[in-house]
Amino acid sequence: MADRFIIDGATYNGDGTTSAEATVAGGVGAWNTINYTNPTTYPPAYGTLPTGTTVYIRSKTAAGADITVTLGANITIGLAGATEAAPVIWVLDNGVVWPWIDGALTYLASNTDWYCTIAANNVFAAMTKSALVFNKAKTTASYNTYVVLNNGTLKNALIDNSARTTASDGYVCAVSSSRVYDSCTFKLGAFSTSSYPAFIAVQSGHNTAVLLNCDIELTSSAVVTRTGLFGFASYKDVGITMIGGRIFGVGSTAGNALANFGNATESSQFIRLIGVQYPAPPLLKVNISETPTQPFSVEMFGTDGNGTTGGHIENLQGFATSRTDNNPPARQALMPDGNDTAWAWRIWIPRASKMRPWIQAFTKSYSGTSAALVLELELLVSTVATPDKSTCWIDISYIDAATSAAMSVSTKSYAPDALTASGVTDWSAEEWGIIAFTKAKMSVTTPTTVKQNTIVTMTLSMTCGNINANAVYFVDPDFTVL
Repeated sequence: MADRFIIDGATYNGDGTTSAEATVAGGVGAWNTINYTNPTTYPPAYGTLPTGTTVYIRSKTAAGADITVTLGANITIGLAGATEAAPVIWVLDNGVVWPWIDGALTYLASNTDWYCTIAANNVFAAMTKSALVFNKAKTTASYNTYVVLNNGTLKNALIDNSARTTASDGYVCAVSSSRVYDSCTFKLGAFSTSSYPAFIAVQSGHNTAVLLNCDIELTSSAVVTRTGLFGFASYKDVGITMIGGRIFGVGSTAGNALANFGNATESSQFIRLIGVQYPAPPLLKVNISETPTQPFSVEMFGTDGNGTTGGHIENLQGFATSRTDNNPPARQALMPDGNDTAWAWRIWIPRASKMRPWIQAFTKSYSGTSAALVLELELLVSTVATPDKSTCWIDISYIDAATSAAMSVSTKSYAPDALTASGVTDWSAEEWGIIAFTKAKMSVTTPTTVKQNTIVTMTLSMTCGNINANAVYFVDPDFTVL
């Protein structure tokens, strides 16, 4: 499909087919108004905008100024008829098409209720980071949604809501279908005062949002207890994944929550962070402002907080964290941080039960000679916790050397026998603050030989929920192979 071109403010409105200014109205040359990014309201007067087109936008007006579109109502940006097979791609140029021109395009709103919707199957990309700006310049708002992204992509955009200095209701970014924020920057002001999240909300079920290499700056230190940075309202089967990038700013350490599941009466809501730089707690906390009744999950891996690499898993049953910035006990497992920092999983599962077990898996690659193996998991058990072999056990999955079949073996017992005491002496500590621990282990022998160069998976299951805040466990994920 032939490309199209826009030079905002050019003297003549051309047919959009070349990057040069037209010499007569309707002649060969660029369109002359940025309004054509909203073709539903402003269809091109000359030429056509077919699906599958790439539209290049000069990032300064014909007179050389940055471009600002001031909203007078809600607007839809992008071609409404675009399809997944034939999307429309809008490119804010930085000097490739128009040499030496590297400006900015801003969609500016100050009215409480006006917002921008990105039409489905449209991609908006700035070639210079943060040159495409969505600015909600309102200090307070009863409804603060500004960008609604519907099954499309924003790249290198700046979504600026930092003017909101007073906590109020509403989202900043809402999404109603699967979408991607690629290398975007978010400047976010005061959190929402209701159960709506301050940042991204998934507004319809069965959808996900992906943030790829995005920076999120929280500019307000105001703390709001019944909200979170991410959330989903009451929709089911929805999720947000953030890969790379960072979360920072004064609001990230003020005490606000990373995630809000206050309306988690629907099933299968998740948030996943991979390789994201974020502060140490309190931002890491998850806000559950109502009694949760349906599954949700938060998973953070390969992350970095104040120089401390670690992971965090949280769901309906409780949480596990491997953060090392609060001096937890550890044993054999070492972080790949260049310093061989010892670490362990700290687990607290207040809502685990026989019908809702905490389940966590650990894996190792077995490279030794094929043999029957003894596998042992070491853990510290708080003296106020009361696990036994019927409520705390391991399952082993491996590949049989003779048949290459998947095999399994378990320590699960239906009798409340005590866990086996451990005699290891290499835990870094056997207390954590005021909490004292006993040492325990779970051990199993594979009934057949384990195939060389295959994965051995150990799955820890726990149904011993305890609401006592001191009923914690430390588990060494580097299970022993004998």
